Amino acid sequence: MKKITKLLTVAAGFAALFFAGCSDGGGTVSSIITDETSNLRDYTVGFVGANGESLSLSSLGITESSDRSARTIYDTGVGDLETFKFYLWGTDEVTSSSITPKEVTFTADASDASKGKVALDLGSSKYKLVLAAIKGTTTETTGDGIKGVATYIGYANVDTRSTSTIRFVISSDGLTGESTVTLKVKYDGLTTATPSGSWTADDVSAVKDGIYGTYTIKAGIYKRSDGSPVGTPTDLTINDFFDDAGTGATFSATVQAGTYNFVVSFANATSGKSYEYSDTIIVLAKNDFTANVLVPDVIETAPAAPASFKVGYIKPSSVNDGEYNAVLTWEDSSTNEKYFIIDVWDIPTTAVAATTAIASIDDKATWTTAITGMSATNQKIYGLDSEGKFDNFYGKVDEGWVSGSLLKNNKNVVLKLSLGHRYIMRIAGINDAVDKTTANYAYATYDLDDKYVSADAAYDNAVEYDPEPFFLADVDLTDASKTGYKKNATVSTCANLYRLTYHLNGGKLDFTSTIKDLTGDVVAYLTQDAGDSTGVEIHAPFKNSAAATATYPCLVKNGNRWTSWRVKQIDGDMYPYSDTDPSPTTDATENVTYYAPNKYKSYENLDLFASYVVASADVERYDDSKYVFADGEVYFTEATGKVTKVNDHAYTISSGAGTVTLNYYYDKITDAAEKKAANVAYTSLKAIVKRQGTNEVVATGDFSSSTTNRSVSFNSTPLSEGKYTVQVVGTYNGHTYTYQIVMTVEG
Repeated sequence: MKKITKLLTVAAGFAALFFAGCSDGGGTVSSIITDETSNLRDYTVGFVGANGESLSLSSLGITESSDRSARTIYDTGVGDLETFKFYLWGTDEVTSSSITPKEVTFTADASDASKGKVALDLGSSKYKLVLAAIKGTTTETTGDGIKGVATYIGYANVDTRSTSTIRFVISSDGLTGESTVTLKVKYDGLTTATPSGSWTADDVSAVKDGIYGTYTIKAGIYKRSDGSPVGTPTDLTINDFFDDAGTGATFSATVQAGTYNFVVSFANATSGKSYEYSDTIIVLAKNDFTANVLVPDVIETAPAAPASFKVGYIKPSSVNDGEYNAVLTWEDSSTNEKYFIIDVWDIPTTAVAATTAIASIDDKATWTTAITGMSATNQKIYGLDSEGKFDNFYGKVDEGWVSGSLLKNNKNVVLKLSLGHRYIMRIAGINDAVDKTTANYAYATYDLDDKYVSADAAYDNAVEYDPEPFFLADVDLTDASKTGYKKNATVSTCANLYRLTYHLNGGKLDFTSTIKDLTGDVVAYLTQDAGDSTGVEIHAPFKNSAAATATYPCLVKNGNRWTSWRVKQIDGDMYPYSDTDPSPTTDATENVTYYAPNKYKSYENLDLFASYVVASADVERYDDSKYVFADGEVYFTEATGKVTKVNDHAYTISSGAGTVTLNYYYDKITDAAEKKAANVAYTSLKAIVKRQGTNEVVATGDFSSSTTNRSVSFNSTPLSEGKYTVQVVGTYNGHTYTYQIVMTVEG
């Protein structure tokens, strides 16, 4: 576990400050705030740590402990409220007026040192507020000026019209104030008289005496995101670093407030290798401090495998997205990694891992089994470039980066992954003692949110699924209550998130008495292991919401009941509906015949399209595009010297041609018999002939309903020479479809 992570734990220890609701009892008000309006009221104030524990108000003063044996720097809790002055300012978003900085004075609760009171003059409105804490006094009166001298800063959005609670999350990050950090750096101890610490005698000699090459020791503070130095790294004197009697080598730097990496490197000029000790250092603004750092032996030492490597999912922001965010979190178990690599394999259907090989991956042997037979094209190693050199990946959105860094001491990264794929993952820390083949890996577990359990047991036996969209939990790494994912009863053995979409095709879904009139696509995001023998329930919404005692779910279109799902929008096959008896199910109570779908046992995105009953046992799925006329479907019967085709949209008719015939056939089928049998069954199909210019209707007719000869005829002899528009108008399901041909009558 990291230990300097607690460095200046005052910042990490009370990561949240909040104003809670109105309290009984009085509070003191600074001279800047006066009780001039009825909006002035006392608010209870509490200080809370990152893990939710209450902190004493008296711990706000920074006092360093002299005990550094555990490489831990912590606050002894000595201090008082007078050490800090608090200022509040912000904006009224309703009126766009500004709240100028006002000093507010806290009064500690006599019985609970973790609470206090403050008087604030806030009316009923919507606010953006800023809270700053200053150590000592200041003459600054503007927000920017106060930020330059503040030790802590916090922000809050609140609508006092609907709530009496104001919560500030505060930290020192982002402030412009600087602090001078002075660290006494030495090895963690190895004396001849009393051997102790982690250093071996050989490693001490290797660095101190240079028996394996010339070493240089350097200390510095670096950004956690990209590893760039903050200030200038310092060369440490080797003898001071290894002096048992001395205080160690001195490192000092003045840096802006923030959270950084403190790194001590041991570079061997002979071998070209470098080994690093590192840990997190939290620097508060305007708070100089001195501390001791005891460095363990990192020479030729491989980083330990990270712990608790977990992968969770965040739902896509749009149903049109083909990708989702995967949040990868881990615990850093070492202090000597330079960076992390994450090995990710996209499992194809044909791979060995597509069956049971990924059921339990927790070591190199089972990992090797899982990827047997897979191509390297399915592998992506985040953290390495094509030449095997470190690639931080930070900020590379086009390569799938969302947030986080793979540099030392980081504990999470968010990757963009594809929906409908399966991935296995492992992570390792890397330094000059190991590479990707010899590193100590941790193997991922895939923790998900709880599945939704339907309350409609009568219809689906309370299966863990629901046609109302449910989404996996978002991750909030700043909220202690949401640092992990809730697990399913069985944790997945691979990373898989896929989208299941029910396309209602114009129908209306009544699901329960409280969830009614759902239209459009219904979307759920699910996960499934490879070779899952259980599968996910597919809904059969054949119930009757109009019955005397309504039953659900019920999917209806124009009075026609749902009967089955199709897997493609146009001419799609019926979704598999029986493993043993491929016949429809008749429900006498609901008076409907339907095709009960099988469970879905795959992992890819699945689109289902609703089909509705037309006759008692006929399944018809309304597809709007099917009824749109296409070229070649409407044409005149050609006759030499009488009717001549110019193109699909134009024909020439000779004067005195007599009776001419206009035909409609579903021409996407080439076989003549099949073509005639496949004519689309419009509710009505008419022909209308209009004279161009005057738009006078000169002829009309209904097409015959014959499946062998769907046509309409009219006498052209009375028509004078000129151009005419011939319209074919089909109607179905309340929709009208039109196709036009230009007919020219000439002598």
